[in-house]
Amino acid sequence: MLKFLKNISPDAAVHIFGTGEVRSVVVGTVHRLDGSSNEAVIFIAESPRPASAEFKQRLDSVACICGDQKQKGLPFCGKCFCRLPVELRDLLRAKRGAELEAVYDFALASRRRAARRKTR
Repeated sequence: MLKFLKNISPDAAVHIFGTGEVRSVVVGTVHRLDGSSNEAVIFIAESPRPASAEFKQRLDSVACICGDQKQKGLPFCGKCFCRLPVELRDLLRAKRGAELEAVYDFALASRRRAARRKTR
């Protein structure tokens, strides 16, 4: 892995803090209390925050925002999902918990803006 990080010694220490999904990577020098130091790559992991109860209810519903039926556990029906930009569709597939909820809210706002433009 260190071969992909330029200017970092292959002898650099690797530290992982936390559990869950890696959210940040820090590359730098670790200074110890005894005065010694060395290069290190530090991965900071955290468990994703859970989604709100309201959003979980929306996912558990079989009704899409457009009124059509959707599959339980999915945020949109197939028709609404396909109308979203590819980037948003990819994010909706990849995210979980509160991150999925944030992408869903953004996708809803995007759909509403598109609907307003059509009515003008």
